[in-house]
Amino acid sequence: MDSSLLKTMLESQERAYKAAMEIVVKQMNDQIKKLEGKVSDLTVSLEFTQREVDELKTEIKEQTKSSHEKMKQLEERINYQEDYSRKKNVRISGVEERDGSETWEQSVKTVTSLLQDKLQLEGLELERAHRVGVRRDAKPRTIVARFSRYCDREAAMRNARKLKGTNIFLDDDLCPASQAIKNAQMPQLKQAKAQGKVAFFRRTKLIIRERYNVGAAAGRGQQPTGVTDKGTAASVRGQQTVGDAGAVGGVERGARGSAQSGSATDRGVVDVQVAGTWSDGKEEGFPSLPTPHSGVSRLLSHSASGASPQRKQDKITLRSSTSLLDPQRELSYIFQDHLNTGTKLLPVSRGYYFIPGGQHKSVFHDLFCSIANSPLQSLTFLYPSLYLSVGDLVCLGDCVRRSKHLTRLKLPNLKSIESYMPILLAMGGSNAIQTLRIDSNTVSVWDKAFQLAVTSLRHNSTLRTLSLAHWTFDLQVGVRNSV
Repeated sequence: MDSSLLKTMLESQERAYKAAMEIVVKQMNDQIKKLEGKVSDLTVSLEFTQREVDELKTEIKEQTKSSHEKMKQLEERINYQEDYSRKKNVRISGVEERDGSETWEQSVKTVTSLLQDKLQLEGLELERAHRVGVRRDAKPRTIVARFSRYCDREAAMRNARKLKGTNIFLDDDLCPASQAIKNAQMPQLKQAKAQGKVAFFRRTKLIIRERYNVGAAAGRGQQPTGVTDKGTAASVRGQQTVGDAGAVGGVERGARGSAQSGSATDRGVVDVQVAGTWSDGKEEGFPSLPTPHSGVSRLLSHSASGASPQRKQDKITLRSSTSLLDPQRELSYIFQDHLNTGTKLLPVSRGYYFIPGGQHKSVFHDLFCSIANSPLQSLTFLYPSLYLSVGDLVCLGDCVRRSKHLTRLKLPNLKSIESYMPILLAMGGSNAIQTLRIDSNTVSVWDKAFQLAVTSLRHNSTLRTLSLAHWTFDLQVGVRNSV
């Protein structure tokens, strides 16, 4: 075989081999492209799935967080409802238990005897009383007593101090969650008492205050230590009715801290002893307020002539008479809605609010407006808390302030000092009221309310009888005083 033929055969085989290789490479490229397409599709699908998973995880987290928040809100609501359902209950510990099983009728008799013999309270009605828990040793079990009326329960709690030294204790009946909150604060309570401070619970809230002797400091001609211009150190003597013929005592804010009578327009009607200083319009006692559209807060802000309260010799005084208040335009009393009435209020500062007149116009609004210009001399309400709203009470306060003939007002058993504040503030501008009876078993007076009320009463020259039966004065001295 010659070389040319061999060369031709090799070239032919090479071409055939290349053609076959091209076919194989093309097939492989096609397969690779198909695989790349599938991988791309899988990648897109995987990314989509990952996004869905991430979105689901985020949604689950949000739903879990929302569920936890709702669960917490539901627990708080349930705890609140349970505490509210126990509001008329008292837990009594340390009362001797009879041998054997004690029936609830026997427990009722035991609690009734305790109320009468130890607390000197007559006529309180119990719905039920029973022992709780299982008796395992000689230690008596706690009694849970439920009163028919909340005011009866409050009367028992106020008189609980008479049990001092008897190893018998009265306490609030709280749900387990609230009791746990209270128990968690017990170390702070013990520490505060060990430091000589006044410490006590108001439901689940721990109150800690400095302890000092107002009377002793005043008698030495010294201002008590710990008194700041954010409040007043006061000691209230237990008179149920401040009687006839002009001012009893008045309020002296000087060093002596004793009661003394003043001029006709500066005489007080509450028998108190006060030492220390009171805050002015820029301090916490009198919140700073914006200039209103119409007459605003006769004791807290501007009067009719634009004069503001002035500080003079540690006394809060007004340079002119109170401004005219028209309930049809805008009521200007400063008020705290602790009653949770649902009234839409405009926040101003530190929890105080303006109450626009249009929000509370009612049949009582028209009635009180007409009374202000009538010759009516006596006005009495029975169970006013059942039908008078916050706005109605503010309208009534304006009626008292403007009336020229109304000399007697009886408004018993409102639930809180906030409800009585419109009436007490109105006394500063009244020129007719001589007798005011506002007895209540549930009113507790705190420092700011006391300061506002006394300041208003000091600017009244007609009031002769003021009845505050059963009021509790919870002032900065840290001692709960009942009037």
